[in-house]
Amino acid sequence: MYPDQPAWVSVWVARFWTTFSAPASLTQFPLRDPAVPAVVVGARAAAEVSELAGLLEYEIPEGFWAALRKGS
Repeated sequence: MYPDQPAWVSVWVARFWTTFSAPASLTQFPLRDPAVPAVVVGARAAAEVSELAGLLEYEIPEGFWAALRKGS
């Protein structure tokens, strides 16, 4: 975290991290913008490619994205 961030950010990130798949949401987040056609991620082995595919298929509730937009 950053020393000058608002206190609610730490609380929100901790709640987010334990409620949703952080890797899945971090992988899917840029793809929610219609201007972003693809996300490039690195994989060193076939197992990592399979894991990344799973992250893209992981269902994240729309309520999460709405809360992220609101910052709460």
